[in-house]
Amino acid sequence: MIIDNPAQRLLAVLAAGRSKPANSDCRAVRRELLHSQDDVVMIGRLGKLLELPSASVEIMREHHPDDVNQCLAWANAVGTAFMVQNMHGEWDTFSKHLKDDTYLHLKGTSKILQLHSAAKPISGNGLEQVRATIQATYDELLAGIDGVPDNVRLDLVWRVRNVLTAIDEYWLRGPAGIVKTIESTLGHAYLNESYWHSSGIMRSAIVPWTSLPRQRIR
Repeated sequence: MIIDNPAQRLLAVLAAGRSKPANSDCRAVRRELLHSQDDVVMIGRLGKLLELPSASVEIMREHHPDDVNQCLAWANAVGTAFMVQNMHGEWDTFSKHLKDDTYLHLKGTSKILQLHSAAKPISGNGLEQVRATIQATYDELLAGIDGVPDNVRLDLVWRVRNVLTAIDEYWLRGPAGIVKTIESTLGHAYLNESYWHSSGIMRSAIVPWTSLPRQRIR
């Protein structure tokens, strides 16, 4: 059973960039497509975007080996475009390497993965409501909570912030990014005795996610 569709997320970003004028500033387009004017955040998200072609290939190799060559064709073209783009140059240092066939084959991979996917889409409104609840927990942790040692509180601040980041990057990382971050937080809390008395705080940060559509993560 397929639980993720990285090709779909990659296609959404590349399709949005396809309409940009060839002489646009490459860095400005990247900032827009990756939803950040902060270059550090933008570069970090660019790295996550670069992972999507290989993730797509691996899923296709595991579940649809007969179609993997078609997947490799567009993945290689996308990889080349990323490698030769000039952040200080024009947008076509990237875009000119992506031909119609690249988009056609990528779209085909996305359709194959979606057809057999167990992932359930999450609405923007649902995600925003969950984020608001978790943000409230984050703010509470920042302000300080009686009975919670600072070393535990500050670690929880970091972990809950990671959950917020995963939610903000749902469009890029998919639901697996959120679930894996939450599982990591819960696992750490379970194994560390000093966190047990903070279970109420953990539930405040985690429970809202359970109200959304979920799927098993391999």
